[in-house]
Amino acid sequence: NREALAQLCSANGLKEEDLRNADKITHIEMVLDDYYIMDTLNLFTNLKSVVLIQQAISRISGLELCPALERLVLNENRIEKVENLSNNTHLRHLHLSCNAIAELGNGLE
Repeated sequence: NREALAQLCSANGLKEEDLRNADKITHIEMVLDDYYIMDTLNLFTNLKSVVLIQQAISRISGLELCPALERLVLNENRIEKVENLSNNTHLRHLHLSCNAIAELGNGLE
Protein backbone atom coordinates (compact mmCIF):
# COMPACT_ATOMS: atom_id res chain seq x y z
CA ASN A 1 0.00 0.00 0.00
CA ARG A 2 1.67 3.17 -1.23
CA GLU A 3 -0.22 5.44 1.16
CA ALA A 4 0.87 3.40 4.19
CA LEU A 5 4.49 3.46 2.99
CA ALA A 6 4.39 7.24 2.48
CA GLN A 7 2.97 7.68 5.98
CA LEU A 8 5.66 5.44 7.49
CA CYS A 9 8.42 7.32 5.67
CA SER A 10 7.06 10.71 6.65
CA ALA A 11 6.87 9.78 10.34
CA ASN A 12 10.48 8.56 10.28
CA GLY A 13 11.97 11.41 8.24
CA LEU A 14 12.67 9.14 5.28
CA LYS A 15 12.61 10.30 1.67
CA GLU A 16 11.83 8.26 -1.42
CA GLU A 17 15.54 7.98 -2.23
CA ASP A 18 16.11 6.42 1.22
CA LEU A 19 13.99 3.46 0.08
CA ARG A 20 16.69 2.51 -2.41
CA ASN A 21 18.80 1.61 0.62
CA ALA A 22 15.97 0.37 2.81
CA ASP A 23 18.17 -2.48 4.02
CA LYS A 24 20.27 0.11 5.91
CA ILE A 25 17.30 1.26 8.02
CA THR A 26 17.24 -0.54 11.38
CA HIS A 27 14.64 1.38 13.42
CA ILE A 28 11.08 2.45 12.64
CA GLU A 29 8.83 4.37 15.05
CA MET A 30 5.35 5.85 14.88
CA VAL A 31 3.14 7.13 17.67
CA LEU A 32 -0.38 8.52 17.38
CA ASP A 33 -0.78 8.11 13.65
CA ASP A 34 -3.35 6.05 11.81
CA TYR A 35 -0.98 3.45 10.37
CA TYR A 36 -2.74 0.12 10.04
CA ILE A 37 -1.01 -1.92 7.30
CA MET A 38 2.23 -3.41 8.60
CA ASP A 39 3.02 -5.22 5.32
CA THR A 40 5.15 -2.32 4.12
CA LEU A 41 7.72 -3.19 6.81
CA ASN A 42 8.92 -6.09 4.62
CA LEU A 43 10.88 -3.51 2.60
CA PHE A 44 13.14 -2.87 5.59
CA THR A 45 14.86 -6.25 5.88
CA ASN A 46 17.40 -5.26 8.55
CA LEU A 47 15.02 -3.82 11.10
CA LYS A 48 16.12 -4.33 14.69
CA SER A 49 13.44 -2.23 16.37
CA VAL A 50 9.84 -1.45 15.43
CA VAL A 51 7.72 0.79 17.64
CA LEU A 52 4.13 1.41 16.49
CA ILE A 53 2.08 2.78 19.39
CA GLN A 54 -1.55 3.92 19.21
CA GLN A 55 -2.07 3.01 15.59
CA ALA A 56 -5.00 1.17 14.06
CA ILE A 57 -3.15 -2.13 13.66
CA SER A 58 -5.37 -5.17 13.92
CA ARG A 59 -2.97 -7.82 12.61
CA ILE A 60 0.75 -8.45 13.02
CA SER A 61 2.26 -8.80 9.55
CA GLY A 62 5.08 -7.54 7.37
CA LEU A 63 7.90 -8.76 9.58
CA GLU A 64 8.50 -12.11 7.90
CA LEU A 65 11.51 -10.75 5.99
CA CYS A 66 12.99 -9.04 9.07
CA PRO A 67 14.91 -11.85 10.81
CA ALA A 68 17.19 -9.43 12.72
CA LEU A 69 14.24 -7.89 14.60
CA GLU A 70 15.02 -7.73 18.32
CA ARG A 71 12.39 -5.33 19.67
CA LEU A 72 8.73 -5.03 18.73
CA VAL A 73 6.43 -2.58 20.51
CA LEU A 74 2.81 -2.59 19.38
CA ASN A 75 1.08 -1.15 22.44
CA GLU A 76 -2.40 0.39 22.23
CA ASN A 77 -3.52 -1.09 18.93
CA ARG A 78 -6.36 -3.45 17.93
CA ILE A 79 -4.41 -6.69 17.77
CA GLU A 80 -6.45 -9.78 18.65
CA LYS A 81 -3.96 -12.53 17.85
CA VAL A 82 -0.19 -12.93 18.17
CA GLU A 83 0.89 -14.30 14.81
CA ASN A 84 3.47 -14.13 12.01
CA LEU A 85 6.52 -13.83 14.25
CA SER A 86 8.05 -17.27 13.75
CA ASN A 87 10.77 -15.92 11.39
CA ASN A 88 11.86 -13.35 13.96
CA THR A 89 14.25 -15.63 15.84
CA HIS A 90 16.22 -12.71 17.37
CA LEU A 91 13.12 -11.12 18.90
CA ARG A 92 13.87 -10.52 22.60
CA HIS A 93 11.47 -7.73 23.56
CA LEU A 94 7.80 -7.99 22.63
CA HIS A 95 5.37 -5.40 24.01
CA LEU A 96 1.67 -5.79 23.26
CA SER A 97 -0.08 -4.05 26.15
CA CYS A 98 -3.52 -2.49 25.69
CA ASN A 99 -4.59 -4.63 22.75
CA ALA A 100 -7.51 -7.04 22.42
CA ILE A 101 -5.41 -10.22 22.38
CA ALA A 102 -7.54 -13.33 22.76
CA GLU A 103 -5.24 -15.87 21.08
CA LEU A 104 -1.52 -16.54 20.89
CA GLY A 105 -1.90 -18.25 17.52
CA ASN A 106 1.24 -19.50 15.79
CA GLY A 107 3.15 -16.29 16.31
CA LEU A 108 5.70 -17.44 18.86
CA GLU A 109 6.60 -20.88 17.53
